[in-house]
Amino acid sequence: MNAAGYVSLPLIGSVTLAGLTQHQAEEHIASMYAQKYLQDPQVSVFIKEFTTQQITLDGAVGKPGIYPIVGEMTLLRALAMAGGPGRIAKATEVKVYRQGQDGARRSRRSTSSGSAPARPTIPSCAATTWWSSCATRPASC
Repeated sequence: MNAAGYVSLPLIGSVTLAGLTQHQAEEHIASMYAQKYLQDPQVSVFIKEFTTQQITLDGAVGKPGIYPIVGEMTLLRALAMAGGPGRIAKATEVKVYRQGQDGARRSRRSTSSGSAPARPTIPSCAATTWWSSCATRPASC
């Protein structure tokens, strides 16, 4: 699989497998072959190696650190992994940063009213910071 989550297969060409489990990938590939080429295809996917994506949770959280992204990572799950907000955290000042392809860190989500979407997901997020106060924000924010 390439970095974009595609695999190239005979007859069906490029197939997206990013985010799928092994079983889901098998079913997806089998359905692609069944559409035009094979009757009842049997597909086995073997995972030779995988890389884990990580998220950095920093700031006023219970347990700041680097955590693996497992499954669908939401902002709520990420904060729960870090032990929730610390005693001095302001829940209305959550910022999510992502590292762009050019390497620059950009703010992608800021909740100033405390009303964030119910399930904001964090795919391949570079860093999530729960700021404790305006005074702790770096000048670049």
